[in-house]
Amino acid sequence: MAVKNEASMIEKEKEMEEETENEDEEVIRKELIFRKRDRELPQRYLKGQELLDMQDFINKYIYLYRNFEPWFEVDAGEIYFSEFPVGFGSELHGKHPVVVLNKSGVKCPVMTVVPLTSKGCNVVSDYDLGVIKGLSKNNEHSIAVINQTRCIDKSRLVKEIVLNILRAKQFKHPSNPGDEVRLDSFKICRLPKDKLTKLRNVVKRYLGYNKLKG
Repeated sequence: MAVKNEASMIEKEKEMEEETENEDEEVIRKELIFRKRDRELPQRYLKGQELLDMQDFINKYIYLYRNFEPWFEVDAGEIYFSEFPVGFGSELHGKHPVVVLNKSGVKCPVMTVVPLTSKGCNVVSDYDLGVIKGLSKNNEHSIAVINQTRCIDKSRLVKEIVLNILRAKQFKHPSNPGDEVRLDSFKICRLPKDKLTKLRNVVKRYLGYNKLKG
């Protein structure tokens, strides 16, 4: 009887070892499930002037990206307006203010941001930052959408008015690589340090980050 018990224990240990090994494998097989919606989502197509405006806007961004590279520094806590022209499903889209999570130097073209909204607050994935001076209208609270945290190119921060300036006929384009276009007095808001610290802690807990550099 003791021999049988010992054999069964050895078998269980082998099974546990195999399970542990499978967890450490880099390539695994996982079941993905798609469930039929209760009702079909409505389709929305851009048409007429709305479609033309969107095409013009995207073309401006393409022009900016092809001809100019962002050459400025951003600090953690700064708030800019960013454009997300296309969103799929539940992804954020449109123009939204974003909070910069980590410092990004002059030579770094990207940065990590958390988008903000003023609509509702999901207790699971959102964080209420309260009223932000210089940003909030009518004392509206700014809600950080934590599950939409993402890395974006600095070119997304340039407002449409700047794009219009860069494409204007009277604008004197730099002709040599390395020539600069300086846009002074670009207004931004800044998140107070205490709110930034709380926001970063919430993001770290949600995403499992151990460290976000300042």
